[in-house]
Amino acid sequence: MRAVVVSHGMIKEFESAREIMKSGDIVICADGGAEYAIRCGITPDVLIGDFDSIDSEILNKIKNLNCKIIKYPKEKDYTDTELAVNYAVDGGYKSITILGGIGERLDHTLANIFLLLKLAGANIEAKIINEKNVIYVINDKTEICGDIGDTLSLIPVGGDVSGIYTEGLKYKLSGRTIAMGSPIGVSNVFTSEKAKVKIESGYLLIIKSKD
Repeated sequence: MRAVVVSHGMIKEFESAREIMKSGDIVICADGGAEYAIRCGITPDVLIGDFDSIDSEILNKIKNLNCKIIKYPKEKDYTDTELAVNYAVDGGYKSITILGGIGERLDHTLANIFLLLKLAGANIEAKIINEKNVIYVINDKTEICGDIGDTLSLIPVGGDVSGIYTEGLKYKLSGRTIAMGSPIGVSNVFTSEKAKVKIESGYLLIIKSKD
């Protein structure tokens, strides 16, 4: 089962966002992320958060829709996006896509990326998507579809990553170790429409980008 979590970062291309939301088995909005769902003509299945960023008119509209509403106090131990992700995990969803997880607030953006690290450790397939990037964290292997010439960056998170093997990329890695903090894996390039990445240990942040 696939969950789509809509956060309150930045979404610019609403048609593609609408299609992603429609493809999910459940749409969970984190606070102000509900504004994006409504703008896309999507009724959220769940609205969760402290409701400090959602427009009052949107909130009142959602109260009249078939949407489960879960309110938390403003002072809490989790971000609204993490609450939404936790709801999906507790519901048994094994694939989670986060929309609106990237925005002008770098702290929230980083926190959302590190949620991918947490999910990878729980063997849950997860990614953050925006108009220019698809972001994953892996601890084993993955295949990524793209266009020839697309950029793929490989960045260690949480420590060094060893035994990195790649296929379908311009700069091929065969058992390479990349140290935490090293930018050497940034801006590799697709040479085919499918890239394969496998690692032996660690957690690897993978970002597919288009200029």
